[in-house]
Amino acid sequence: MKTMRLILFAATLLLGTAHAAGEWPWHSGPDYDFAIKGVTLTRDWQDKPPTLVWKVAMTDEGHACASVNDGTLFIVDHHGSKDIVRALALADGQEHWRVEYEDTDRSLHGFTRAAPTLYKEHLYTVSRVGNVHCIGQKTGKVVWRKNYLSDFGGVVPNHGFSGPAGVWGDLVFLQPGGEAGNTVALNRLTGELVWRGGNNEKPGYSLPIVAAFDGAETLLCYSANTLMGLNPKTGEARWMFPRPHPYGNNVIQPVVDGNRIFTGATDFAGSAMVEVTDGKPREVWKNMEICPVFTTPVRFGKLLFGTSSGVPARPEGLYCLDAETGQTLWKEKMFEHGQLLRVGDVLLVLDGQSGALVMFEPSAENFREITRFTPLGGKNCWSDFFIIDNRLILRNQNELACFVGL
Repeated sequence: MKTMRLILFAATLLLGTAHAAGEWPWHSGPDYDFAIKGVTLTRDWQDKPPTLVWKVAMTDEGHACASVNDGTLFIVDHHGSKDIVRALALADGQEHWRVEYEDTDRSLHGFTRAAPTLYKEHLYTVSRVGNVHCIGQKTGKVVWRKNYLSDFGGVVPNHGFSGPAGVWGDLVFLQPGGEAGNTVALNRLTGELVWRGGNNEKPGYSLPIVAAFDGAETLLCYSANTLMGLNPKTGEARWMFPRPHPYGNNVIQPVVDGNRIFTGATDFAGSAMVEVTDGKPREVWKNMEICPVFTTPVRFGKLLFGTSSGVPARPEGLYCLDAETGQTLWKEKMFEHGQLLRVGDVLLVLDGQSGALVMFEPSAENFREITRFTPLGGKNCWSDFFIIDNRLILRNQNELACFVGL
C-alpha cells in the first residue's frame, strides 16, 4: 500500500489536479502506469469478439497514439508536408475540428511520433521535426507555437523528436536538446521560457514525468545517454544517472515505484533498477538480456511485463521480470514490438507485427494466454492502446479504430 500511495502521489504532482474517469490525457494514462481501473473484461473473444464501432483512415504511417478528454479523442495525423491535429468524437469518430501546419514531406518510418498531451483547456503537440503547438481543446485555435530548432537551438535525435510534452502545474516540459541545455520549461498558457536545464546531449524519446523521492519533487527525463533527475521548478540537476547507448535510443518511460526507477533500452543496453536515496541514484541490479525497444513495461505486484529486443539486437518478444531481483522469470518469442496494458487482474498485449490483441494472466511461472482477437491487423502495430469508457482505442499505421464489447 505504501508503494501504491507513492505512485499515486507522483502522478498527482504531474497532474496538478485530479482527473475524472473517462480521461486518457497523455501517453501512458492518468497515473503513468498503462493501467485501466474499474473495468472487467470478458474472457472469451473467440466466440464473442468485440464489435467495431467506428474506424477512420490515418495517412501519417506513424505511431503516435491518441489521447482522450471529455468525450473527444485527439490524435496527430500527417498528409503531404503537413501535420494534422484532429479532434474526433469518441462516440462515433466524427471530426470536430482539425489544425494543419507545415512540417516535413520526408518520411522516416512514417511521420508522427508523440501523443498529444491534454491538460485543462489545452492540448500540447510535438512534431517529428520539432514543431510545438498549444491548442484550445474546445476551439481548435492555436494559442502559441514554438520550434525546437529556431527557438531553442535544438538538436534533432536520430529518429526525430518523439517525446511528448509533459505538464505540471503551470509548466510544460519539452526536450529540444542542444548546447544550452537539453530540457526547457515553458509557461503552459503563454509559451514563455521559464527555465532551461539538463545536460547538452541530444534528447531522448520519452514523456517527461514528475515523481517524489524522499519528498523532493523530481523531473525525470532522458537525454541520449543519461537518465536525468531535475528540479521541476528551476531545471537545476538533482542528479544524473548514466545510461549510455550507441544510438541514443533511450525510449521507454521511467517506471517509478517508491524510490526506485526501472529503466532499459535496446541495442545491448539492457535494463536496470535505480534507487534514489538521499538525493543520489545507485544501481540496484542490472539485466543485460532484457532490452526494451520502445515498450514501457507494466507492473503487476513484484513483476514487470514488457517486450524486449534481446541480445544481440534481435526480436525476442514478451518477458516477465522479477522487479526485486532483476531475474528474468520467462520469455516468450512472440509479440515483437508489442505494447502492453493492465486491465484489472489481466494483461493485454498487442502484437506489433500481426496486430493480434492477446489477453493473458500475470503469472510468474510462464505465459498463460486467455483469449485473443485481431482488431485491425497489419504490420507495425507499434502504437500504445487503451480502454476508455469501456471502449478499446487502438491504431495501426493506416487506421484508428474503436471497439466495444470487451
